[in-house]
Amino acid sequence: RAGGACSRLCAAMPLGKTLKRLDFYRKVDKDVTYGTGTGGGLSIFAAVFLFVLFVLEFNSYLSVRQEAAVVMDTSTDRKLRIAFDVTLHNVPCHFASIDLTDVMHTTVHNITDNVERTRFDRVTGEVVGKVSPKVANAAPVYEEIATEHAGHKDGEELAVVLDHTTFDAFIKDNDIALVNFYAPWCIWCQRLHPVWEHTAGLVDASSKFQGSIKFGKIDCTVDAHKDVCQSNHITAFPTIIIYRNHNEHSHEHYHGDRTSEAFIKFIGEVQAEELKKKADAAMADAGDPLAAAAGGAQALKDAAEAATGGLLGKLATMGADVDAKGGVKGAPKPEGCRLKGAINVNKVPGNLQLNFDRPGHSVDNANVNMSHTVHSLSFGRRLNARARRRLPADTLATMSALSDYDGVSSKQLVSHEHYIKVVGQHFNFLNGDELDTYTYTANSQNYTEATGERPAVKFTYDLSPMAVVTTETSTPFYHFLTSVCAIIGGVFTVLGLIDSVVHHSVSALSKKVELGKAS
Repeated sequence: RAGGACSRLCAAMPLGKTLKRLDFYRKVDKDVTYGTGTGGGLSIFAAVFLFVLFVLEFNSYLSVRQEAAVVMDTSTDRKLRIAFDVTLHNVPCHFASIDLTDVMHTTVHNITDNVERTRFDRVTGEVVGKVSPKVANAAPVYEEIATEHAGHKDGEELAVVLDHTTFDAFIKDNDIALVNFYAPWCIWCQRLHPVWEHTAGLVDASSKFQGSIKFGKIDCTVDAHKDVCQSNHITAFPTIIIYRNHNEHSHEHYHGDRTSEAFIKFIGEVQAEELKKKADAAMADAGDPLAAAAGGAQALKDAAEAATGGLLGKLATMGADVDAKGGVKGAPKPEGCRLKGAINVNKVPGNLQLNFDRPGHSVDNANVNMSHTVHSLSFGRRLNARARRRLPADTLATMSALSDYDGVSSKQLVSHEHYIKVVGQHFNFLNGDELDTYTYTANSQNYTEATGERPAVKFTYDLSPMAVVTTETSTPFYHFLTSVCAIIGGVFTVLGLIDSVVHHSVSALSKKVELGKAS
């Protein structure tokens, strides 16, 4: 009734007649409409279909999309951070050198700042200790001493000359045995020779040292001696190893100054530690622990002062590794080194190189094995966990494309080179935050160096002049409303057409059947 009253009121008004003629939504009396089974089925389908499309559209409205564009790299940064974590399986930390060169003629040798060097036993994998930057970068001090002033005749051999038949017996016959593994062609060995002979003569002539202490030397270039040198993992010359307690497995490498005073001081400290061990054992067995402890401590002090002539010095000042109590730590053999750190380089093409090198040593290149594992290598600033979670998975993967790469040297003189192309990445996030990082691709190769060249691990990097800008976008609300309206209208229109076609087809067929014209 209300609708009829409204119609009569509108009809009575001229404006109402005009509006009725413009009505897109003509009304049909219920009395002239009826439902069909087909229409009901299509209506149910339309409702379900509309709901599914609405959910999908709403999910699209809530989602964030990323659009990438390649542009010229306009970054003004002059430095680039390179973070690395690499294990050299056959290079002791004292001989692991990190070198850098670039196209601007920048050359840096043996980088130690912000680099952590972890020593490990490569047989058991057990961590042995760490090497401080001071020790890693230290060059041994030589004592310039002429042979004729060394207290013995020129050419006289005061250190015991060892070979493959006498080496084991020499170790077993002496409480402390110092062995110089050398090569005649090595300039550093030639400089050490008069000091070594002079110190051997001083120790032999001294009555201050307790027990049997001998200096020996073995030429590693003699074919018959190579098995001895290889079993002791000698790769650089001169290498000085101290064996104690008549045992070839109780040993440590000497990395201190190469002067008579430094050697004698070192021997005194080694003897002092051995006496301390004996005093501790006596204290444990003694009936009066306090008296035994006092006696052991005094014996330790007296022995150290007597052996070194009062020149007590800590081994750390000589570059040797010490434990928490100041004693010499035996170095398990063989050793490897894990290098972990970060350096800032010029933002130009360059080369980061891991070498087997140390000041004051000559290296036998043929025995250098640069097998390695790249745990991670990345460019750009370090990202925290929150920033990493915001980055796509493919970006995270290419930020450290060399992760867990194993480079194995299966023969002598093998170098490994990683050719790296670095691309800048800039992210514009939906909330206005921005983030810059770098991704890269790597092509890794290995090759055999020419005779006389030293194998290395090389990371040769180049920077792309282009950068990738990734921008986060979302669907505006008006687009969402437009899409919803289009879905509703489209579904009703299409299904209405389908219903009309089906209805008229069925009606026409029914009439033909009634008239008997259907065949």
